[in-house]
Amino acid sequence: MSKVEVSVVNGYITVDHETLSMVGKGRNAPIQWDLTTPGWTFPSNGIEIEGNDGEFTGLGPIAKGRKFKCMDRNSGGKAYKYNINVTNGKTTLTLDPIIQNEP
Repeated sequence: MSKVEVSVVNGYITVDHETLSMVGKGRNAPIQWDLTTPGWTFPSNGIEIEGNDGEFTGLGPIAKGRKFKCMDRNSGGKAYKYNINVTNGKTTLTLDPIIQNEP
């Protein structure tokens, strides 16, 4: 499983992988985003993958919105820009990193 650590620092989202490389992870590879900052959660659209052509399935929050998961077919060698959305109930923040699939 590939994991991305997500934090909110000074009003901005930070991640430990600005580009998540799925090279060498195999087909149907799970991805999980873990939100480490208390008081923040992933909404139902916590991860929005631009141009998702069926490559990513099962997107959804788990663990009371503290984590977000999906399955990556990892079959095309394409880079996918995506949005991470988190909320504290009053404010929603967004960041747009990349998932690089296997060539």
